[in-house]
Amino acid sequence: MIHGGPYSASLNKLDFAWYQWSSLAASEGWLVLEPNYRGSTGYGDEFLNEIRYKPVSRPGKDILYGIDQLIQDGIVDQYRLTIGGHSYGGFLTNWLITQTKRFNAALSGAGTIDYTSMWGMTDMPVLLHYLFGGFPWEVPYIYQNETPIYQLDRVRTPTHIVTGENDIRVPTSQSYIFERRLNYLGIPVKLITFPKQGHSLTSNPWHGKIKVREELKWLQKYGNQSLNYIELSDTSRPPLFTYTTKRSLYCSAECHKRITCRTFDFDADSLQCRLWEMDNTTGSIVASPSKPRSSVGSVQISPNNYVNIHNQSCSHCDQSRYEICNVNTSTCQCPPFTYWNNGMCMTQLFQGQLCSHADACRTDLNLSCQPSCDFTYRCSVLPTAGIGLTVAGFCNGSTDAGALGVMGPWGIYVSPFDGILYVTNFDLPRFQSFLPFSRIGSTILSNGLDSPEDIFVDSSHNIYMSEYYIGQGIMYIRRPGMNLTSFPPIGQSGSSCSLTGLYQVIGVVVDQFGNIYAAPARCYMIVKWVPNSTTGILVAGNPGHIGTGSNGLNWPRFMHLDEVRGALYVADTDNNRIQKFMIGGNGTGITVAGGNGPGLNLNQLNGASGVWVTRNGQTLYIADTNNNRVMRWNIGDTQGSVVAGSASGVAGKTNTLLSYPGDVALDPTETYLYISDYNNNRVQRFVLQ
Repeated sequence: MIHGGPYSASLNKLDFAWYQWSSLAASEGWLVLEPNYRGSTGYGDEFLNEIRYKPVSRPGKDILYGIDQLIQDGIVDQYRLTIGGHSYGGFLTNWLITQTKRFNAALSGAGTIDYTSMWGMTDMPVLLHYLFGGFPWEVPYIYQNETPIYQLDRVRTPTHIVTGENDIRVPTSQSYIFERRLNYLGIPVKLITFPKQGHSLTSNPWHGKIKVREELKWLQKYGNQSLNYIELSDTSRPPLFTYTTKRSLYCSAECHKRITCRTFDFDADSLQCRLWEMDNTTGSIVASPSKPRSSVGSVQISPNNYVNIHNQSCSHCDQSRYEICNVNTSTCQCPPFTYWNNGMCMTQLFQGQLCSHADACRTDLNLSCQPSCDFTYRCSVLPTAGIGLTVAGFCNGSTDAGALGVMGPWGIYVSPFDGILYVTNFDLPRFQSFLPFSRIGSTILSNGLDSPEDIFVDSSHNIYMSEYYIGQGIMYIRRPGMNLTSFPPIGQSGSSCSLTGLYQVIGVVVDQFGNIYAAPARCYMIVKWVPNSTTGILVAGNPGHIGTGSNGLNWPRFMHLDEVRGALYVADTDNNRIQKFMIGGNGTGITVAGGNGPGLNLNQLNGASGVWVTRNGQTLYIADTNNNRVMRWNIGDTQGSVVAGSASGVAGKTNTLLSYPGDVALDPTETYLYISDYNNNRVQRFVLQ
């Protein structure tokens, strides 16, 4: 039993206070250890102050050392251990059951699990300031390292929790959060809140009696039967190594010697030790009734293990447990079957497991992180060419107005800087963004829209959004940390097709200097707006006049800007072609795809709306809208090839078909092709071969 304080001590005397159940427990056959850990009184100031900066981890180690000594001396049964305490004893109880699974039962009285929130609510913030060495914002790493809430997923111990309704020293909310988390984990837990009681249960003597009675019942129920006899299980992968050894300590040491080992389990009866490359994110820890003395241990890693080695020269990771020398780069990198994420080498995942990183899945098993129809990303085999996976919206074509649905996706853009997907919803006027490895959309703008068309994002995260109908054509701009702006002023856009307006604008792209290229479709032209200008500059087309020649356009929609080569590619929709214009040229376009009238032949397009060009400037991807397909067309070729959708123009909503695709985009690595599948209310992603 752990005393409170911390500035207190367990003394050699008989004590029957409400918080002191050790004598009653002893009378029921329990051997009770009352450790005076570092921080206790009676051993001098140095001993008292040693817990500063490590207020729970250091005394927690003292307690475990005391238990280990009793086990070593043969005094106690290591498989029938329990733990408990009130106030600071509750603090240490909560901490210790996140650090070890050796206790069969825990009794937590007025304990804390989050010291940051406690600092803001307790009547003794000065004590926390002293123990932790500062305020939470001054030493956040100490608060986080010493706080159980970030490690509650490790708890396996059935826990009895007691708190007073009016406790202002350790707010009742701490116990409520603790009880909720254990419930989520499926750990046996019971919470008793005593009404009208504060930190000390002294207002009503019966409450003290009830507390001790219920705690002893908890010990009787769980103290003699361990729920912690567990093993690691994964039928898909065998252990790295299996052998026999005398103690779990030796099993742990063998795991530590092998860089690929992350977890081990040890059966004290058969003395079997198994080493695994999996951890508790990739393997399953299961109860093992047939192995009543089996336990699981894992290698604990943190960013601190990698600060001085990752990406450094190979001499920094010589003999390292955490990284190996990459012979290609001569730098320290993650070992096999792990990947770099959040400052650490994390274990790669297996088939069907949730993922949120491009390298999170086992590449040796041909797995990659792919979108799933349950609105998650999971490790799965890379789909074959021609099979699309839904990255935004519902897979089956249904929709809603919430964060999961898209309605009439039209213009899209994938940022080459961070891979964020941006989607224009034409049927439910709004602009959305989808983070990489997320199927949940965030609305960027919805108010005041009628017919949104296209979206573009530059390297400074400025977002440009075109609106076809409001003001007869307007461009909205959202800059980080600033209010929404727009141009031209309402009333400037009109059927006269003046260069001071954007009459019924559709496409938009922006160069590195902030010059905006816009496609006022009804005016059959492309205009360039220099920053802070009030008039556009004609780039291509004849304002207000349909053109079919090299200097003309007929309903230009989406565009792609190749700044490296100074070229602007335009989907010249009603001319069924893709035109290439040189920036700063004389407005003469070159047909690089289509131009042979509407049709289904491989040298034809039909109402092409979107275009994207690869970084090397050699290949175009084209949304061949009326043909319900997407074409790949190499520069200089006289015909293209179908990469998505039906070669015969058939519309459909299966994962191989499209229905009125509007726009296309490539991800930053040019591994995936994104397509706005308008009639199916989804954005599809295809693997490029």
